[in-house]
Amino acid sequence: MRYLVGFYFFFNLAFSQIATLEVDTSLLRIGEQFNVTIKVSGTNLDSLKWPNNDEVFQDFELLNSTLYDKLIDSDTFGYKTYTLTSFDTGLFILPKISIINIEKDTLLTNSVDVEFISFAVDSLPLYGIRPPKNIKFHISELLSYYPFFLVCLLVIFIIYIVKYLSKKDYKKVSNIEEKIPIDVRFLEQLNHLSNKKYIDNGEYLKYYVELSEIFRSFLEERFNVLALESSSYELKNILKSLSVNDDWINNFLRVSDLVKFAKGVPSKGQSKLFLNNHVEFVKKYSHNIENNQLILDESIPSKKLDGSLTLKSINNK
Repeated sequence: MRYLVGFYFFFNLAFSQIATLEVDTSLLRIGEQFNVTIKVSGTNLDSLKWPNNDEVFQDFELLNSTLYDKLIDSDTFGYKTYTLTSFDTGLFILPKISIINIEKDTLLTNSVDVEFISFAVDSLPLYGIRPPKNIKFHISELLSYYPFFLVCLLVIFIIYIVKYLSKKDYKKVSNIEEKIPIDVRFLEQLNHLSNKKYIDNGEYLKYYVELSEIFRSFLEERFNVLALESSSYELKNILKSLSVNDDWINNFLRVSDLVKFAKGVPSKGQSKLFLNNHVEFVKKYSHNIENNQLILDESIPSKKLDGSLTLKSINNK
């Protein structure tokens, strides 16, 4: 009978389930991490119901948790590892944890003590801030930077050369433009406008816009007035103050405004007459006129035209 009872306890111990709670260290500094492992033997993970983390580790900060199983010597072990830390000092007790086995019974682990200690306070005396030291500067210290200075000087030299050459080229272009007389430039513009055949194609708006711009540009450059920005009324007053009182100007400004702003359609003869008037105006108010390439058609009367009139271009020899 005694042997039978001993065999019963041996069999029950050998095939019973055991749950244990383990920590990798029990003494830590504040803020350090440690691992808590719950190990259950004799079962698989699918039959275990683990406790709620918030209920078990109320005094700690849970950083991570891992669940796995392992087979050792024909026995299955279920593991769950928690990574914890605490920012309070003192002795903490991890209580016994209940693990429910769905197939059999509830298992209860052991309890574990964990202590957190604070960092040792530095007891060394505090000293005041030292004043800056007076260190002598040596020219030889700059020698290590001479490649940098050379590169900077080279860049500055290149920028200077580029600006100098570009300024020189600009002066050449400006000088060339200044050598062209004002009458030659504007007579060429009028000749170019005549060759566009705007009047023959009925494109009066383009014709009067360009002719008006040539006229106002000539006034600005010749008399140094704000002609391009002025209205027709303001331009009349400006010309009156300059004693420029050619009879055709007021009529040209009126017709030009009608075409540009009221979609008026002037006659071909009147439009070509205005071009001849501009040619005479440029010649009259320019200085040092030489080799003009534009002359008036001799058949054009002084005021009214009939029929088709043209502006001819010839070379004076």
